Amino acid sequence: MAEETTLALLLEIRDLQKQQLELQKATVANQQQALTNQLTSLTVQREAAERQKLLVGRANRLWIFVFGAVFLLFFLAFFTTLLSTCMRVFLHR
Repeated sequence: MAEETTLALLLEIRDLQKQQLELQKATVANQQQALTNQLTSLTVQREAAERQKLLVGRANRLWIFVFGAVFLLFFLAFFTTLLSTCMRVFLHR
């Protein structure tokens, strides 16, 4: 009877060890998949960061153009006012 109980316990231990080994294999496979996913995510994030840098550069150039155009308009408005005032002063002499 003791031998049968011992044998049953040993068989149960063996089955549990097999089950644990399978679970560990599945865990390792899942961890490998997680690492692959992280590498893919890093690649996508790097590409997104590069696109954002390009967009920020384009936006900066656009704002420089807009501010330059506004400055030019103000300068022309001021210059024409100044020129017309100077012409009135010099013509009335």
